[in-house]
Amino acid sequence: MNIPIIIPTYQRPNLIITKTLNLLSRLEYPEKNIFVVVGCNSADEYNEYYDSISTLYPNINIIVGDNRLAKASQLNFIRNNLLEDKQLAMILDDDIEDLLVRLDNKTLLPITKEQFEIFLDVAPNLMREYEVGLCGVNSSGNPYYMTDNVKLCKSCICGGFQLFFNEPNINLIGSQGTDAYESCWYLNKFGDNLKFDFLTIKTKLFSVGGLSNYRLDKKKTHNDYLYVANCYPKFL
Repeated sequence: MNIPIIIPTYQRPNLIITKTLNLLSRLEYPEKNIFVVVGCNSADEYNEYYDSISTLYPNINIIVGDNRLAKASQLNFIRNNLLEDKQLAMILDDDIEDLLVRLDNKTLLPITKEQFEIFLDVAPNLMREYEVGLCGVNSSGNPYYMTDNVKLCKSCICGGFQLFFNEPNINLIGSQGTDAYESCWYLNKFGDNLKFDFLTIKTKLFSVGGLSNYRLDKKKTHNDYLYVANCYPKFL
């Protein structure tokens, strides 16, 4: 499991430990391949992350990111300063409780270490075979709306869980709708995205922290989404 897993985060030093890092620990993912990118405004904020994480996970990489444009600049930093061109990587939100597998139309089960390893083996091979740059999971969180399929699609890949071949030329300028912009960018280049429709993430969208303050500016939020729609009207 040598794929770098990158977690951009902001003002959530305790949440990231109880959520996403706890999940990766359960899956026994190598700490050396986990990168926490902190969007901090001061040394104290970074130190709070470092002290909290390194005590439990001493080999996780904790990096100062770029918080000038909130999530947009964080993702730009990851693509341009942390990853190489075309490098395979995964980005996860910092508040993911679990990765769930559909058993039937009523039941979801937590993914096992073995199942996660199979996903990390199969997904990149399918992406290469079908010349796809972006892969994700079902975002509904409801097994009724999921299927047992892996499919090529022209839908948005949820930003909370993205496996991708890095494209540094993606330049995000707005922090709302970043996953829609990225999905459309990859669709425009490759023609399809790949979705594992029997997998989903367990998380609470719009929880405290992250972009909560950014979202208070409704005009900025509206302009972010409008920018995405104007860039890629054929997909939206």
